Amino acid sequence: MDVKDKEITLLFYSDPKQIEFSEGLSTVQGDYDKSLGRYVQYDDGLIEIMVEEELLKNPFSLIATLAHELAHVKLLSDHLIEENDEYLTDLAVIIFGLGIFNANTSITRLNTWSGVSHCGWQISGGEGYLHYKVQAFALALLSNYKGEESTGWSVYLEKEIKKVFEKSLKYIRQNIDDLRFK
Repeated sequence: MDVKDKEITLLFYSDPKQIEFSEGLSTVQGDYDKSLGRYVQYDDGLIEIMVEEELLKNPFSLIATLAHELAHVKLLSDHLIEENDEYLTDLAVIIFGLGIFNANTSITRLNTWSGVSHCGWQISGGEGYLHYKVQAFALALLSNYKGEESTGWSVYLEKEIKKVFEKSLKYIRQNIDDLRFK
């Protein structure tokens, strides 16, 4: 992502509002929006990137979150934008080449599990600010813009995201003359 000459401190935190019990049970106290990462830039130029330590269990989510926070560094500390824009930050991750990770973690999955005394389900994923279909379309736009005839990297996209990516790429290539970008 070409982040240079920045004093960045990486910190890990654990949100105490979630309590983990045995066999996959967890509870959330109160009404809050759980974040996976945080970006803070101080007046002296020091930048802190904070990452929820739970992400250490999921390397793909960890990479996606770090890429998102580093995109904040590029956009805000390099003064490419003046106000924080989370959607633009997610798009920047795609431009900087790490969009596969963000796209793959943006899709919601249903996981089932069973333990000794009970079983259950958990919905995971759905991370990031952009819907997976928007990310797939943005990846297709970038691929077309770069003139990629073959996208060998698209095999690493989740099944649903790859389907939307391929459909979008086909649409873009067939209608490129009608697409207007301002």
